Amino acid sequence: MNDRSGKRGDKESHEKPGHELSSLASTTKSASQNSIPGILVFSHRRHLGHMNRRALELTGNLDQTETGPATMMLPGWVSELRVQIQDTLDYRRNANIWELFELKRDMVEAGRKILLRGFGLADRDSHEGSRIVIVLEEGLLGQTTVQVCTPESPLPIVKETTL
Repeated sequence: MNDRSGKRGDKESHEKPGHELSSLASTTKSASQNSIPGILVFSHRRHLGHMNRRALELTGNLDQTETGPATMMLPGWVSELRVQIQDTLDYRRNANIWELFELKRDMVEAGRKILLRGFGLADRDSHEGSRIVIVLEEGLLGQTTVQVCTPESPLPIVKETTL
């Protein structure tokens, strides 16, 4: 057995140790790539400062990587959430509310469900220092997000539930 061949059950393997799992590893790698979230970071002026590769895939912009984030056309569902977060940031800043907040939205596009999680990060020292972070995650088609408006809050409170 010095030729690095081994026996597995009734079958003989002529692969180097560790290489017999390469097909399993590639399957696991592609499944784990789907679990990596897409991340977009916007400045207060709505300038896209960062967008990772997974966000490019989920928004259908993978072929536009050469143009750069500044000229990229984002889907309406990303832009709408960004505007809603910006409006909420402005409202909360005027009311001296500085805590991090999150808005969620579900989208179904091209036969897959995408969960959008938007975070508003207010900067006490500078309005220009505020940031918007949007995280895109591929989800399962059994989950639903519900928006609830309360009399105390003019903006919807978003809750995620499984139906």
